[in-house]
Amino acid sequence: MVAADTPETAPKTTHFDVVLRGYNQQQVDARLKELIKELKTTARNRDEAVATSAELSKSLSYAQQELSEAKAALARLTADPASVSAMSERVRMMMKLAEEEIAEMRQKADEHAAATQEKADKYAQDTQKAAEKAADELKAEARRENEQRAKEVSDELAAKRAEVEKQLADEQATARERAEKLVADAERKQAEATSERTRALELKSEVTERLTAVDKAVRAALGQLEPAEQKEPATAS
Repeated sequence: MVAADTPETAPKTTHFDVVLRGYNQQQVDARLKELIKELKTTARNRDEAVATSAELSKSLSYAQQELSEAKAALARLTADPASVSAMSERVRMMMKLAEEEIAEMRQKADEHAAATQEKADKYAQDTQKAAEKAADELKAEARRENEQRAKEVSDELAAKRAEVEKQLADEQATARERAEKLVADAERKQAEATSERTRALELKSEVTERLTAVDKAVRAALGQLEPAEQKEPATAS
């Protein structure tokens, strides 16, 4: 009886090493290749099991044909009264053993085909589940990486925005300080100019007063000189 290859046991859950940006990509690729290879092996084993079942069915058909021929020969012997006495217990036992062997072959063939098919289907299902789990893990990891990258980009934008806002605030503060300084300088210069103008006006007023006083003094002196000049000619005559 031809035996089919027994499918391998279901694959165990694979653990991948975690690196900086997720699972180790080489390990993931290697595991996916291994799962694909196992799926192909499972399909091949299932095909071989089906072929084995076909061979067993073929052998069973041959055995049934031989049994039918033996029964026909037995019927012919039974139909001939002269030959009935020649049929021995050995022939009867051989026929019985042949029938029992055929029945056993049929049962074993059915059991073997069913068991092989069940194992192949179970292994295919387990392998498919493992492949789907690995794919789900890859998708989840890719999703986590995308979310992490989005967060990093958001953080970078926030940091850049804060930096720009700080730079703008510093520039505004500098401009405000310069403007305040310019205003203070202008006010100081204006105050100095006002003070200088006030001193100039005061000095002008003081000079004017002094000139007026001098003019009065000169006029008074001149007024005193005129009577003296008028007295001198009178004395001479």
